[in-house]
Amino acid sequence: MTKDDFAGSIKKYEGQMYRFALSIVRNETDAEDVVSETIRKAYENLNKLKNRRKVKQWIMSILSNECYQKEIEKF
Repeated sequence: MTKDDFAGSIKKYEGQMYRFALSIVRNETDAEDVVSETIRKAYENLNKLKNRRKVKQWIMSILSNECYQKEIEKF
């Protein structure tokens, strides 16, 4: 996947990512933080994406992990 493809995917899914994060962390600032962290981690690990057709599932999996990690940190 090229950097342009990645940027296009992020643009396409960013709204869904934010709404998903907000539903878990229940705080706008935290939701923005986890989405940003997800994008950073996904970009840094782009070489690990095996199937470009599953980019949404891959990104949402990273996002889910980030959301739950943020929730754990609150305690």
